Amino acid sequence: MAHRNDYGMVELGHSYIERAFQIDPNSYYAKNGLAEIERAQEFARTDRKIAQAMAGMPSEAQYQTVSAFTESERFRYLPKFAETAYIRGDMLDYYQRDERGARSCWEFARRYGQDALRLAPRFRGDGKNYGNAVYAANMVLGMIVMRLDGDIKSATHHLLAASETPSTEIPTYLSMKLPVAILRYGGIDQREVVIEYLERCGRTIARPDIHFLDDAQKLRKGIMPIWYQYQIAKLK
Repeated sequence: MAHRNDYGMVELGHSYIERAFQIDPNSYYAKNGLAEIERAQEFARTDRKIAQAMAGMPSEAQYQTVSAFTESERFRYLPKFAETAYIRGDMLDYYQRDERGARSCWEFARRYGQDALRLAPRFRGDGKNYGNAVYAANMVLGMIVMRLDGDIKSATHHLLAASETPSTEIPTYLSMKLPVAILRYGGIDQREVVIEYLERCGRTIARPDIHFLDDAQKLRKGIMPIWYQYQIAKLK
């Protein structure tokens, strides 16, 4: 009975979001809510092997399992595996001070991200999935080369590569971490790269919580946006 009630509540929430979208098709929250529901439904339809693989900690066994997926499955889910591995490493590093465990997670995140970009040219016609996948993979790889390699030049390359893709959605966890790291450890040239990234995003993405074009103008005036001030305290 509990499962039926839970399902009913999900359906009710879905109906509310659809109604909100009908009232205001331009609402970021309505569009984002529908996109999240669509992703959840698609994931529920997917073979359980993907959900089971993603539930574990990044490991060689997990990597080999993912490598055995079909190409279309790999391209769709490799960026998610990369993000998940990065986040697990972030949690180990920040909350448990487990540098060895964090580094292991980040190395797997690097491998997943690199694999996603290698597959990307074959899926260029896959609509928003292509853009979202390339965006996410580049943002993960940018953070990895910053944190593990100290390579800010490659990090800025990944930031701009992410903004070149036709993505209309930005994952909340990684959306501004790479710009913050580049601003923190870079110089004037790197600040210009972040400004270019913000201006590119501002032309295609509408989010009420991040004002890309306004923030680009603030940076040109030497003013750090609020997201920088919020995240800098957590950045090593």
